[in-house]
Amino acid sequence: ALFGYPLTEVYQDTVEGQQVSVQWFERARFEWHPNNPNPYKVLLGRLGAEVLQGQQNPPGTVSMVNIYLIALEDNGKSGKKIGCGDSVIPVQAQIEPTTAPLRAALEKLFSIKSQFYGESGLYNALYQSNLHVDDAVVANGTATVHLSGSTALGGVCDDPRFGAQITETILQFPTVNNAVVFINGQRLEDFLSGR
Repeated sequence: ALFGYPLTEVYQDTVEGQQVSVQWFERARFEWHPNNPNPYKVLLGRLGAEVLQGQQNPPGTVSMVNIYLIALEDNGKSGKKIGCGDSVIPVQAQIEPTTAPLRAALEKLFSIKSQFYGESGLYNALYQSNLHVDDAVVANGTATVHLSGSTALGGVCDDPRFGAQITETILQFPTVNNAVVFINGQRLEDFLSGR
């Protein structure tokens, strides 16, 4: 009741020059400081100080984005329904402050190399792939994204999962109405249908 629901999984971050485990909730950020004495190992983040400091960042700078993962056999209960009876679910992720959040969100998504995201149980169809953002341009509401690298998918149901994770991560931004994605020069739809 006090802190709200969790918004992110636990991840590593640098806080005041120290590497700590962090998890965001609706009204707080918990930090695990393993080197502190016992009653002070779990602390709340200094959000007020960070917000004030963040106001000094240039306008348009973004430090939180959504990445999209899959709720297997959820059948649209938790998010947008996709093929094989799954749902694609947004999960907030912290990024380095940037004025290019589209590229940063995709890079954050591609950096996750585990099959399941933390303890959430959400599936990551991209975990065996090694993709990089070559170019990402938004013009007239259409985001055109060129990716390169290798992909490895685990069966027919991974095709819609793979496509949804990338596409929904792109479509989260208010200036984007349509996503056109190329992988190694081939359109995403053609790439997935030709596998």
